[in-house]
Amino acid sequence: MIGCDVHREYYVNDAGRQMRILGASIWLRYAELLGCRIVIPSNAYRGDYVIDIAKKFLEMHGKKFLIPVENVQTIFPTILDNEENKDIFVDQLIENIAAELGAAQFEIVRQFGVDEVTADIKNDLEEFGVVYDAWFTESSLFEKGWLQKGIDTLKKKGFTYEKEGALWFRATEFGDEKDRVLVRKNGVPTYFASDVAYHTYKYDQGYDEIIDVFGADHHGYLPRIKAFLKGLGKNPDRLKILLVQFAILYRGTEKISMSTRSGEFVTLRDLRKEVGNDAARFFYVMRKPEQHLDFDLELAKSTSNENPVYYIQYAHARICSVWRQLAEKNYVFDEVVGLSNLSLLSTDDEKKLIAAIAEFQNVIVQAGTQYAPHRLAHFLQEFAHYFHTYYNAHKFIVDEAPLR
Repeated sequence: MIGCDVHREYYVNDAGRQMRILGASIWLRYAELLGCRIVIPSNAYRGDYVIDIAKKFLEMHGKKFLIPVENVQTIFPTILDNEENKDIFVDQLIENIAAELGAAQFEIVRQFGVDEVTADIKNDLEEFGVVYDAWFTESSLFEKGWLQKGIDTLKKKGFTYEKEGALWFRATEFGDEKDRVLVRKNGVPTYFASDVAYHTYKYDQGYDEIIDVFGADHHGYLPRIKAFLKGLGKNPDRLKILLVQFAILYRGTEKISMSTRSGEFVTLRDLRKEVGNDAARFFYVMRKPEQHLDFDLELAKSTSNENPVYYIQYAHARICSVWRQLAEKNYVFDEVVGLSNLSLLSTDDEKKLIAAIAEFQNVIVQAGTQYAPHRLAHFLQEFAHYFHTYYNAHKFIVDEAPLR
């Protein structure tokens, strides 16, 4: 955004089912560390990071959260933990753990996990050069009444109804393909209800423009969000939703398999350690957000012209070398002499380089107004190409002052 005061906010999904699964996963590893015989459910979080969090929890709380050994096996549901039942199995397991520990105790485990994961994400992003002004938690929507406010607003306007014990929003009246559940029949609000509440809050802050950045797998959310904004009486044109495709990591031609639930993934921290911050940031920004990114780790580390980061950095190194050589020869830049002799820059390579430099300001404007930072990355690659071409074909430092 150019010329705007921007507030950057990270939305933390800390109040839903997945965080309860995380809490249960941590407790199971905690009990395992204390010698209990545990079989980790197929739908639990299974990565080594869960064990690390459980170890921290054990160091802080000791055996305080361990239930009697004879009760450990009874918390596991009697149904089979298979593909058909895995969701029901883990949900029942969560309820059993919470009942055995007590709701308040289970919440301590769950919140510990949320805090640890959030702190790790925050640290990782800061080291990557990405800093947010605020970290907004989904749970605050419940605590501060914004969720109920959003639902009440839709109710007052007559855009809700009850069916099969659940509360529904008449989304089809505003262009969505089907009506959406706000509150399930068990009384638990849906993620959609949280979206209503969060955007109610954001609009109430008085921003001229609001930008949501979603993963591409949330593309179906766009019409439903526009629908409830209309239902709330908000101008949907103030909201811009950008979709970001997931990156696929490769080592040469070999695809790296990743799964958050199973714990098979490469973290941003691992990526930065392997290829460096500069390469990681550039590779992520050199594609349109909505385009798939095939991130080749071997290419990002290579010292060849095929690596765009190396190619651009090599151009920068050559430019620094030119300035150093000019200083060694005691040559100084005389702007008046230079501007009065522009006609001497007459080769095609010189004209292309000048045209590229002149385009830089337009590229910056386009990148900012079109939410397209990849334009700057493309410009740098193109400029580096023109520079290297000129550098290789011509004598760069000449003795004639008018041309130099």
